Amino acid sequence: MSPHDDLGQPVHCRELTSGAQHTGILTIGSDNISLDIFGYETKFIQIDHKAPIHVQTQNLNIASLHWNATTRSGRNGKSSDDPRFRTVYRHSFSCSAAVIGADPWLTSDLINVAKFELDGFDYILENIDRTEQISRSEPSQEFKQKLFATTVGNVEFSILYDVTYSIFQPFPTQIRPTVVLRFSEGETLQTYLKFATAFTQLISASTGLATFPKNIFIGRPTLDSADDALDGNKATHLVRYIWPHTDNASSTSILLTANDDEISTFSACLSRWIDRYDQWSGAYALFVKSRLMANRIDAERLLNACRLFEEIPLTETKRIIPSNDVESIAKAAAMKAAELGHDNIHHRILGALRNISSETRKDKIDRLIAMMRGRFGQSILPDDIFEDIAQADKLRNKAAHGHLSGESDEEFKQLSTSVYAMEAFCLLAIFLDMPLKKDGHWRLTSHPTLEQYNAAVASRVSKD
Repeated sequence: MSPHDDLGQPVHCRELTSGAQHTGILTIGSDNISLDIFGYETKFIQIDHKAPIHVQTQNLNIASLHWNATTRSGRNGKSSDDPRFRTVYRHSFSCSAAVIGADPWLTSDLINVAKFELDGFDYILENIDRTEQISRSEPSQEFKQKLFATTVGNVEFSILYDVTYSIFQPFPTQIRPTVVLRFSEGETLQTYLKFATAFTQLISASTGLATFPKNIFIGRPTLDSADDALDGNKATHLVRYIWPHTDNASSTSILLTANDDEISTFSACLSRWIDRYDQWSGAYALFVKSRLMANRIDAERLLNACRLFEEIPLTETKRIIPSNDVESIAKAAAMKAAELGHDNIHHRILGALRNISSETRKDKIDRLIAMMRGRFGQSILPDDIFEDIAQADKLRNKAAHGHLSGESDEEFKQLSTSVYAMEAFCLLAIFLDMPLKKDGHWRLTSHPTLEQYNAAVASRVSKD
């Protein structure tokens, strides 16, 4: 049976963890993963929620539930002359992930290959020449399935085309881009996901819309794993998570794969994106969160934008006076102070110099604005960008103390423009050192994040 048979509706199951083989109901929906286990003869159901829970479903699949929490444990009873009908024991769980396949998936199992799809963003990975070639192919013909591959560390990222044929016609009925990850050293269920989400975070940054990996399959290492990673056929277990709801409908993207030059740029940007993941992971996650809040303007979105600014490594404050020079200046100043009768103030002078040896917030923002305009063009940001970011800082203080409502028209305009400015600035900072070509530069101007900010500035100028 297909793992998909266990999705979207309650299925009857038998647990395989406690040894008692209790029966229950497993529900794997779009917004929850839950398990309800019932006992009719034993007084207590002994299942450790801290360990994976394995169940056999009515569709002859094995579902392994990971990172579980008990939501209900107890019994229902009523008066009855027959003791068999008096009590039903119940243990309910909320689960963070479900792995469905032909056998249990253990915490210690290693993942050699993972594949997933992008929901609503197939156009980004569609290469016209390649898809036209595939569309004219027959099942017996060979064609180049892999669009490109790039390796970062011990992970290979590949884009393949999954092709579906019908018995009623000789040509493909569906051509679907699929992302395939191959792990040369193996990853666990807990560690592989960061690479999959890192890829979708790049897509989110490129389009301005939040997205997450969909239809994920994983597979264990095999003797012929090199071939398996090519076609993804050994990714045998379906993995289901609960992602935030997204409504993706877009046809714009900074990155595309329509021709060889764009494939080269996409591959280079992906390599750079993954290579810096450890330093940028916080910024990646907060940018996606900002996209999840794209249809609202409130204090929470402002606070998220400000935290995003702080998480970007490029916004780290730099020293404008080297530490050695600060020490030398402090010694000279202390000697002069001693001549004037002020002894033992060297440490106070040193502390004061250290405070002024680092760039101010204005220095930092001006430095980055200059870098952005130098890279993407003078007109990439409006002239008022610094003032709008400064306004965001002021409103952040009010929001942090619960004094920002945005109810008045004036306050709402300030809040919305401040949010748009901070998010636009952060977007450009994220792509500042990415290996984009000129096409990527002009596509930035039509990015939803920049469009929102430019529209807010234009509206303000027209009213002034």
